Amino acid sequence: MQTVVYKYFATEKKWNKARNACRDLFDAPFPEAQLASVVDAIEWANIENIRPDEKTWIGGYCDNDKWYWVEGSSRGDSDACFDDVNGNSCSGYTQWGSDYDDCAEERLELSDDRSKKWNDKNNGNEYP
Repeated sequence: MQTVVYKYFATEKKWNKARNACRDLFDAPFPEAQLASVVDAIEWANIENIRPDEKTWIGGYCDNDKWYWVEGSSRGDSDACFDDVNGNSCSGYTQWGSDYDDCAEERLELSDDRSKKWNDKNNGNEYP
């Protein structure tokens, strides 16, 4: 059985720097530490329970109108998209909120307004 561990970091970073900081944190027990992915309602609840009401990066990114999670090979789903903006053959767990704009921006953050849920407007170029 696979163990998933979550940790919230309050340090402000751009998306790529946040992803690299996760990768640099661990080696032996967590060789593939990444920004969080959300593949089901249980993971969504775990993430929501540990984060404050602040904008927070998670590991979703858009490429060619499809959303993917940044994952290591141990997770087994590194190449599977979780959403397709054109409604094509992608299926996965999503929690899009009112700020979703169909991959107009390519990085995924959690809104500080929890009712908005996932937001793809920041593009990773600013602090979340």
